[in-house]
Amino acid sequence: MTFSVISIDDEAFSQDSETGVGKYIIEFFRDKGFDLDEHCLIPREEGMISDYLMRFCDKNCSDLLITHGGAGLSQGDVVPEVTRKAIDKDLFGLGDLIRMEGSKKNSDLLLFRGISGIRNSSLIINMPADIEEVKTCLDIIYGPSIRCIDLLNNPDKY
Repeated sequence: MTFSVISIDDEAFSQDSETGVGKYIIEFFRDKGFDLDEHCLIPREEGMISDYLMRFCDKNCSDLLITHGGAGLSQGDVVPEVTRKAIDKDLFGLGDLIRMEGSKKNSDLLLFRGISGIRNSSLIINMPADIEEVKTCLDIIYGPSIRCIDLLNNPDKY
């Protein structure tokens, strides 16, 4: 299985310095046997986010695309809205699972606005910006994500 990561962080982008969150996500999935297609660091700009979402799903055809950052409550946090425009099908359950199960460890995850969905045969999942919240989220969504990717890659199997 393949995956891509889009790190969305204005400050890190302006300093050309990736935070540890993207690296953590990459190591998490590599340790589980995934192959990294691509990783990029971009600012919270709607057009750029949209371009990368589409490129990673349409050109690279990553099985899984993880975004992190840009899904909070500030004015510039537009990742869920951009993702919603890019996906073909919503997967409400993954976002709900993150909020409900994640809030048991960190109540701030109830305020997380990230969504999940499918574009072509790629699963897109928005993650928070905070590394501790991301660790919690990855543990929560890993199993259902694998099942979803299997269904997308083997539609006649089920």
